[in-house]
Amino acid sequence: MPKSFIKHLFFLQISVLFSLTVSSQNQVITGKVVEMSTREPMQFASVTLFEEADTIAAIQGSATDGDGNFMFEQVKPGNYFVSVSFIGYKNARTSIFKHEEFTKLGTIEIEASEILLEDVIITGKQDILSHNIDKKVYQVGQDILSESGSATEILQNIPSVTVDVNGNVSLRGTSNILFLVNGRPSALLRRSSATALQQIPAATIDRIEVITNPSAKYKPDGTGGIINIVLKKETRQGVNGQITVNVGNEERYNGNILLNYGAEDFNVFGTYSIRHSNRKVYYSDQRTNRDSTGMEVLNYFDETGNSRNNSLSHVISAGAGYELNDNNSMELSGTWYIQNTTHTGVSEICKDDSYSQPISRITSNQTNDEYEHEGEASFAWEHIFGEDEDHTFALEAAFAAYDEEEDQIFDEQQTYPDPENTTEKILIQKSGNQTEVTVEYARSMFEDAELEAGYMGEFINEDICYTNNFSPDRFLLTQNVHALYALWG
Repeated sequence: MPKSFIKHLFFLQISVLFSLTVSSQNQVITGKVVEMSTREPMQFASVTLFEEADTIAAIQGSATDGDGNFMFEQVKPGNYFVSVSFIGYKNARTSIFKHEEFTKLGTIEIEASEILLEDVIITGKQDILSHNIDKKVYQVGQDILSESGSATEILQNIPSVTVDVNGNVSLRGTSNILFLVNGRPSALLRRSSATALQQIPAATIDRIEVITNPSAKYKPDGTGGIINIVLKKETRQGVNGQITVNVGNEERYNGNILLNYGAEDFNVFGTYSIRHSNRKVYYSDQRTNRDSTGMEVLNYFDETGNSRNNSLSHVISAGAGYELNDNNSMELSGTWYIQNTTHTGVSEICKDDSYSQPISRITSNQTNDEYEHEGEASFAWEHIFGEDEDHTFALEAAFAAYDEEEDQIFDEQQTYPDPENTTEKILIQKSGNQTEVTVEYARSMFEDAELEAGYMGEFINEDICYTNNFSPDRFLLTQNVHALYALWG
């Protein structure tokens, strides 16, 4: 084949390829979408290309970029129009234009719609109980009792937590529980958890966390686990509050007042709660005592009776939180608790021998007047190093004091075998104070590793005086506990 023919064929192929490439690149339609009144570019507006002959089926669709520009590529020659739409704006449509190789539509204006949608509210419902790796979380807001009950009633609905008729709480069968409030120890809950839990309004609780396998950073008081009561934190600015009143049978009533003032970096809150009940409890205890072999009956024991608890209590709490800057925040809070309770009860105690013949018959009357008041104050400061929220230093200090008195009278009347009356009076007086200091340091070392280290100091002083019919006995108790810990995980 002649060289001249090959040369001409080569240049012909190059010319055809160049022509096709230019034609492909030139089959483009471009434009820009702006807001009519402000002339601001409209980002993410929906742009659709239609043929003149078919106004239903779109040829191509696109969305504007950050500058409001759009482009359609590889569009064959013909007559077209473009439609633009955006939520809250009227649809815009260009006139029909003829496209051959390259068409620049220029600026397309869209106008805000006169019919605006109302605010769209998206709601969701959180699971009432969720299981995390290290704890169970119970969302109190999903429980109907959160409007009128106390922390005691809420705990009754949590799996693995049991509450008896007197309000005593046990976790997985043990009552050795460490109670925390907002992740911090509470002297009130440590001394008399059953009473204090009945005084915490459920309406003030955000969630309850049950930790059954606590790490070394927690004190070993709660070998059965930890129950952390997380209270609600009001974030709305200005003055706001809530008042709730509930009335039930057996002379039960309670009321709660919550007040809060919030500013941009400052928050003050106060609560007052009153609770009264006059419950009557019926009980019976029947036993059959046998010898060591379990075969022979030694005697029978039977006790039946009833008791009434007339209780009136008040709780006053107040506190303030202040964010010094983005890296430092502090909180100061205090609680004062007062309770007066009168316990009265009567029981019939019968003891028979193995032949069901009477051994003794006793009627016992008990009266117990209790007076108790406790108070605690706490201070917390947290520092964040730089912009790393996982690198923190925290200092907490708490002081609590209490004064308690129990005046008990036991009057027993024996009718068999010989009539006999005995009366025993017991007076128990307690007072004491407790100071706790906690220092914690935490830092994220790697992507999946964190270092936590800290110190905890506890200083307890108690004075207990026990007086019966004969003489008083006094006990002085001083206890100091120090603990250091370091965790890596």
